Amino acid sequence: MKLKNDWWGHSRQYGWSVMIDIVDEHRHGGQAVFYSFLKDCNFNFPFRDLEDNDITFASRYFKKLPEIERGLARAKYEECKESWPEVQAKRIADEKKQLEIEIERLELLRVQQELEARQAVVERQALHEQAQDRERIRVQNIKIERASLAIQHLTQNGIEHLWHFTSRSNLEEILRSQCLYGKSVNPNLDRVRFLSDELSRDLDKFTRRDNLVRLSFIPNSWFFHRVRNTQDIIWLRFSLELLKTEAVHFVKGNGASTNVPVTDDISSLSMDWSTMRRFKGPYTDEIGPRTYRSHYKDEGEDAAAFREEGATWNSEVMVENSLRLTYCDRVYDARTGAIILQSSV
Repeated sequence: MKLKNDWWGHSRQYGWSVMIDIVDEHRHGGQAVFYSFLKDCNFNFPFRDLEDNDITFASRYFKKLPEIERGLARAKYEECKESWPEVQAKRIADEKKQLEIEIERLELLRVQQELEARQAVVERQALHEQAQDRERIRVQNIKIERASLAIQHLTQNGIEHLWHFTSRSNLEEILRSQCLYGKSVNPNLDRVRFLSDELSRDLDKFTRRDNLVRLSFIPNSWFFHRVRNTQDIIWLRFSLELLKTEAVHFVKGNGASTNVPVTDDISSLSMDWSTMRRFKGPYTDEIGPRTYRSHYKDEGEDAAAFREEGATWNSEVMVENSLRLTYCDRVYDARTGAIILQSSV
């Protein structure tokens, strides 16, 4: 707002008064009139709006006064006018101060609202993280419980370890990285000798299982028989404890097959463990597996029973992405059963 002009008048109720004409660009028409009354030149009466007929302008007021009263009235008028600039300056200063206080209040309010908003974000994030932690703990507890049941189930059915076979030429790289990797996530793929053929690797990609490390329940499988006489093979023996920490899945049959179900619950496989144990072969901690039973379909043999038997003893445990050697306690020569490496898990 900007002061345009001011006029003096006399109010029967308040005495000498000043009318301030203020231009407000934000109001319709660009102008608003306010009346400010200053009783007895003390200038302490609050601003008020009055109707036009409540005030008589100074020149008209003097004309209406009797001659004997006019001089005294004019002296009072001049006294008020003389005091007005100081009061006007104080009024403007007070308004400026009030404006500064209001700006400061609004700024403090903005900062407070911003801090409250940030605090709300922090609190929501904390609640989200707490919920995530609770969910991780819940999932981990379920995993440990399920793993414990799986270990108990396997132990009761004569399975004490899990097994992985590979070319002896891969052992140096495995020991260097202290890890077995799924094909698609192996950072040392150019240094790995694959025993699987191209078709098997293509099937793994097709089923999106090429990131999995394959283990068997026994040191034997159809695929092992395909390569055992042409390759220098070793067996890595793993503790069942890996089921508690690694992300594992179970499959009844060859995991490369497109029509075998994958599950996290081993009991749901409905496995005939007595059939699997027939292909387990003799071995001890000191002398590893070296003889391997197989079974080829005889003429007249029931085809469905033969397929079920094959699926059973070729069943696998699949570990996501990588498997630490922490759980490997023996490495055996697959031909002689001799211990190549051993550790206590």
